[in-house]
Amino acid sequence: QIRVVNEHVLVEHVLNRPKGVPLITVTNHTSCMDDPHLWSALPRFGDSPRWVPGAKELVFFRLWHSLLFGCSRIVPVVRGHGVYQKGMDFTLEKLNEGGWAHIYP
Repeated sequence: QIRVVNEHVLVEHVLNRPKGVPLITVTNHTSCMDDPHLWSALPRFGDSPRWVPGAKELVFFRLWHSLLFGCSRIVPVVRGHGVYQKGMDFTLEKLNEGGWAHIYP
């Protein structure tokens, strides 16, 4: 079961933020399938793609997982390697361009 709390707040910030202003959103999760399930339950955000750092060893360990999650804009990061790594650099670049990053702590 998916429970979305304050969906209207998320929609407001994603759709009505000024152009070029970065956005970071955060949700809890229980599995690597939460990302596709959560976003399928929410309205489409059109030209506001979100980038999600995802644990490389959990999400990108098989070819079809890599294809599925890569197409979902999941960025591979290695847990325990800190913020100074390619996946986090890429996410920061997207934020600096006014993009949207979503974090699952």
